[in-house]
Amino acid sequence: MLVALIVRSAVAGRHAVAVDRERRAATLARLTALREAGHLSTEHVRLAARGLDVTERTIWRWLDEPAQDAPRRPGRAP
Repeated sequence: MLVALIVRSAVAGRHAVAVDRERRAATLARLTALREAGHLSTEHVRLAARGLDVTERTIWRWLDEPAQDAPRRPGRAP
C-alpha cells in the first residue's frame, strides 16, 4: 500500500509544463535529423527531455507525431 501511495504521489505531482514552441521545434528538428541519420540514442532523448523539463516519454511521443506540414489523408481531421 505504501509503494502505491508513493507512486501515485509521484505521478500526481508531475504538472504539465508549457514548452516554448521554438525550443520544442528546434529540439525535434535536431532529434529527427539524428534519427534519419541513424544516430539517435536514448541519451539524446534523455538530454532533450531534461532541457525542456518534460519526460523522456513525451519526447518519444513528439517524435512519433506526424509533422504539421505532412500531407493528410482526405476526410481525416487534423
